[in-house]
Amino acid sequence: MEFVAILAGLAVMVICWVLLVKSMRINGRPMWWRHFASASFSPLTFAGGSLIVGSFLGVTDPDGETWGFAGVIAGLLVLLPVSITLGVSWGAAKRKQLNRPAGDNHT
Repeated sequence: MEFVAILAGLAVMVICWVLLVKSMRINGRPMWWRHFASASFSPLTFAGGSLIVGSFLGVTDPDGETWGFAGVIAGLLVLLPVSITLGVSWGAAKRKQLNRPAGDNHT
């Protein structure tokens, strides 16, 4: 079960990395800044995704106890800064796309 939680954490990390890079590209940020920001958030996304999935699967800690609902809440709290950043970045990207003239089609 631990292996599934680790894979889920990696999947959440990759998804958040791609979403943040894409939204920051639309916002006109340089490539090094997009990937630096995504790399900075990757430990949080990995830990949060692993905590949530591991709690649902019943993965135990070293003492042999499961995290249960507390693990889900902890995972959501760990993912909170990432969620806020993604929300702000996507909101700015959508506003930028709405304000773009109709003839300007480059991304």
